[in-house]
Amino acid sequence: MRRRTFDRLVSTEGLVLAPVLAVAGGLLTWAQRYITNEVRNQLAAQKIYFPEADSPELAAAEFEAVRQYAGQQLTTGDQAKVYADHFIANHLRAMGGGKTYAELSGEALARPDDPELAAAAQLMFRGRALAGHVHPGLLPRQQGHSRRGAGLDGLETPPHPVPATSRWRIVRSAFENREWPE
Repeated sequence: MRRRTFDRLVSTEGLVLAPVLAVAGGLLTWAQRYITNEVRNQLAAQKIYFPEADSPELAAAEFEAVRQYAGQQLTTGDQAKVYADHFIANHLRAMGGGKTYAELSGEALARPDDPELAAAAQLMFRGRALAGHVHPGLLPRQQGHSRRGAGLDGLETPPHPVPATSRWRIVRSAFENREWPE
């Protein structure tokens, strides 16, 4: 191939590729803003607030991470992570005596005549469900971390191809199998 032919091919490719990348970047930026607003709106609609800073609920050392958001409404993925991993998880750990829902549920099934154990398993299930409802606020945040790990931190998050209702089930099931922080 002659040099002149090669130069024309590369120049033409550049002229075609530049507008395509500009449009793709604009669409990806719009999608990221849309997702961020959607997460904020969904979390705000739940009307979940962190306890006030002087609340006895936050006095224990394990609620240190929660104190930074004291009195605020839960509206971001970072807040959702703290609420699920440090506020709900610590309460569930205390209510379940350090046992997981799976352990309590297994014991309750083995001893069906124990109403207190059945109530504890039901309470743990409800708490885990609440954490699962809060946790989808993390989805864009987690996608951002995976992009950074892959060296793609300049790219924006596209809209998720899975419908919102399915995402809730997927994230909730993943949350059920999650290891709780110590």
